[in-house]
Amino acid sequence: MKGLLRKEFYILGGIKTPIGIAAMFTAALILNWDFVYFTTALVIVCLPLTLFAADTKARWWTYSKTLPYSRNQIVDAKYLTLLICMSMPVLGQLLHTGVNLLMQRKSMPVLSAPYLIFLLCYIPAFWFPALFWKKRHGAKWLAVIVICVILTAAMLPLLTMLPTFAIFESAARNESVVTTFFFFGKEYTLNEALPLIRRVKLLHPFAGALLYAFSWLLSRKIYSRRARAQKSRGKAVSPMD
Repeated sequence: MKGLLRKEFYILGGIKTPIGIAAMFTAALILNWDFVYFTTALVIVCLPLTLFAADTKARWWTYSKTLPYSRNQIVDAKYLTLLICMSMPVLGQLLHTGVNLLMQRKSMPVLSAPYLIFLLCYIPAFWFPALFWKKRHGAKWLAVIVICVILTAAMLPLLTMLPTFAIFESAARNESVVTTFFFFGKEYTLNEALPLIRRVKLLHPFAGALLYAFSWLLSRKIYSRRARAQKSRGKAVSPMD
């Protein structure tokens, strides 16, 4: 497993990548640029595509047949690598928020830490099973269509839910503007809904983590099922058939 993680680390640029991210986050902390963490998160959620494309270009899937690694270990390495990468913008956002509180600096974060964690976990949770399913079945036209439909359906709640909660929370905190809405014929104000919005916000990280864990188990099942099926038929199978 250590060798697999090191391989993923080198694919992402080696030691230059964490040094560059540390320098960027330091500048963001000094200049009070909160958008840097959200921008970094957008890059990280696309890393599954980068990792698979780099493996294909380097013919890793062919070389891995000669190595003593199981399919589950290869899946675990992908998820662990992304988990380490996901921790960087979250820790940076939390540190930035703490410094702003100590220095009493005003800040307008693009996404707070709970939303950021959910964003980072949500998108890769759909990318990885789709990519491993594509690796198992090949780049056939039906596979491409299925993957595009799944990812499009997964993105719709993300594009509507997070901005809506962020707008509601911002409007509820603005005491000079009274915003009302109707629910089952009864009128409410956003200030009254603020406690509920905060509770839902705190649930976002746990929901994202559970979705990521379920995706991890699903990818393991998808990628190892073919080997088990062939073994059950009595055929000789290599570790990366």
